[in-house]
Amino acid sequence: MLDSDRLISITRDILRIQSLSGEEAKVSFRIWKEMTALGFDRVWTDRVGNVVGVVEGAQPGPTIVFDAHTDTVGVSPGVPWELDPFSGEVRDGALHGRGAADMKGALAAMVHGIGGLDRAGLKGKAVVSASVMEEVLEGVALEKVIEQTGADFVVIGEASDLQI
Repeated sequence: MLDSDRLISITRDILRIQSLSGEEAKVSFRIWKEMTALGFDRVWTDRVGNVVGVVEGAQPGPTIVFDAHTDTVGVSPGVPWELDPFSGEVRDGALHGRGAADMKGALAAMVHGIGGLDRAGLKGKAVVSASVMEEVLEGVALEKVIEQTGADFVVIGEASDLQI
C-alpha cells in the first residue's frame, strides 16, 4: 500500500539537498536508506555511485529497471525563483524545488511504487536505479546498472511531455 505522506516526505527531503553532477552522495544515501526501510530485497551502491535496489518476485521472469537520476543542473545566478529552489515547499497541491520534475519526483515515486509491490504476484525482478552524473554524462552510469542487473527492459522516468 502506497503511503502518500511518506512519499511526499522523501520527495521533499531530496529536493532540499543540492545535488549537482558529481555531488549526489547525500541524495543517494537518502535513497539508499528509503529503499532499505521499504524492504527492498537487495540495495547497494556501485563503484560509480549509483544506488540500486531490487525487489525479487516469487516467480522467475524478466528484470525491469526503473531509472531516475539524482543529479540536477545548478541554479543560474540572477534568475528569479518565486520560491527557494531548495525549499521542497508544497503550494497549491504542487511540490516545488530544483529537480522536482527532473527527476527527483520520479525517483521518489519509483522507489515507493516498486517498494510496495506484491512480491507474490511479481514474476521476475523489479529494480530501481538512482543513477548519477546524468546531466553531464547522459546514460553512462545507467549503462553500468544495466550490466549489473542483466536488465531485460528499462524505463527512464524522465519528463518528456509524452515525446519519445
